[in-house]
Amino acid sequence: MTKLKNGLDTKKRRKGKAVPAKLPRKEVEKGRQGRPGINLDQLLGDREAILQQLSGNWERIGWRLSRATTPKAIRKAFLPMKRDPINCRLLNLLINPKTSATAVHIRRTERQLGEEIERQYELQKKQDALQRQFDESDAALSLEGTTERTAIAAEHKKRGDEFEECERQIFASDCRRRDIQRTLDDFRAAFTQSELLRFKKRGYSHNPKTYANALAGLPKIGCRHSFRLCSKSDSPLWPSHHFEVFRFIERTWNSKGFEPGRSLEDHFKNMILSLPPEVPVEPEVRERYKLDFTTRDNYLRTFLRTNWLFLRAALDRVRRHRVPSSMAPYLIAGRFFKNYAKPRSAEDIVRIDIAAISG
Repeated sequence: MTKLKNGLDTKKRRKGKAVPAKLPRKEVEKGRQGRPGINLDQLLGDREAILQQLSGNWERIGWRLSRATTPKAIRKAFLPMKRDPINCRLLNLLINPKTSATAVHIRRTERQLGEEIERQYELQKKQDALQRQFDESDAALSLEGTTERTAIAAEHKKRGDEFEECERQIFASDCRRRDIQRTLDDFRAAFTQSELLRFKKRGYSHNPKTYANALAGLPKIGCRHSFRLCSKSDSPLWPSHHFEVFRFIERTWNSKGFEPGRSLEDHFKNMILSLPPEVPVEPEVRERYKLDFTTRDNYLRTFLRTNWLFLRAALDRVRRHRVPSSMAPYLIAGRFFKNYAKPRSAEDIVRIDIAAISG
């Protein structure tokens, strides 16, 4: 038995239990800076908002995002969404940060910002009290027949000086708060973009759902932790109709079913007609709305058949330009949705009806 073990046994006999060793100072400080608690409901709410925006803009950002390997490329991929009202998590992907940052930097700066805001609040309370005192002395000076006018005037000047000093302190505090806020925004943007790049390198599937799950927790937590938490709950918004259309275009473009002599338009038309006319209703939907039927019309098939004029025009435009094969589905979908969103005259409506695919 070693001397150390003998010493520990002696302590147990004397005090009934061993005295725990003190943690090193670095470990104590590290524990205080640990990962913050996460509100799961808020996390999933942010996931739904991000998923809706990514799904609705996937044809504009998906291709560049798939090839992004630097923070600059990440910002360029999300640039088409700059003019749209977007979630603050996605806004961090558009800012060009001046420095790199970690989660520790963000939490430290958030504490500094909170302390400065609290300081401003206390200064504002002090200013309100000084304002009342100044008004009281001003009212006293305005009264006629005041016996101690000299003393009141001196007190009035003193209160005015204190009020002006408090205003200067509030101004300085506001400048510090703005500087801290700018630094915090910079840190959040740098951390968000670097985290997304690290997440992409791990080879996760490339779709809006994956990125929404990963981005929902940023910058409070990393992409992988956010992805694990969000992946435990299915989203009612997935897959969206917008993304279903894109996925059909991508799958059809990448399919190897071209027969000799068949045009691209004929290939897409045959793929549309090969879609099932009806699809099963999800069990949870049937239970929620008390539905008696088990199948419903395939809206994707109906939508593409009805709007074949716009899809055909998009195919014709992309075919006339030499673009990388991986980019083509995104360009086709982008042109299709752009044509579909245009205002329509009575003549346009008739042309759409004439061009619709029957069957």
